[in-house]
Order: sequence, then structure tokens, then C-alpha cells
Amino acid sequence: MNLRLFVSLPLCEGSDVSLPAGPARHAQVRRVQPGDTVLLFDGRGQDWPATVLAVGRSEVSVRI
Repeated sequence: MNLRLFVSLPLCEGSDVSLPAGPARHAQVRRVQPGDTVLLFDGRGQDWPATVLAVGRSEVSVRI
């Protein structure tokens, strides 16, 4: 899936992250499913590939 999301959280490889409300909603609208891959970026020139772990009513969890 070609979904790239901006997150203003500290990101590091191997961590599990709950996406903030805006990016989580965008991911839900794009109908991501557990196992899908998304690309997170932090606005500082770093991209982080992440795997969707869970999609809830108002939450999306990923592993970087």
C-alpha cells in the first residue's frame, strides 16, 4: 500500500506506536488492515516503514 503519514511522535525502529488521531483517521479512510505496510515520516527527513498491528474504531497501532 502506498500510504505515507506524517506523525510528530519520536520514532525508533522496533517500537509499537498508536497513531495520533489525524493520521489514524486517514489510515482508516484508506481502509488499512493488520499486516499492511505504511510509511511514516517525521518532517525531519526520516521515513519509517511500519506494519499495521491493529485497527480499532478510533485507533491504529503500528510496529516500526
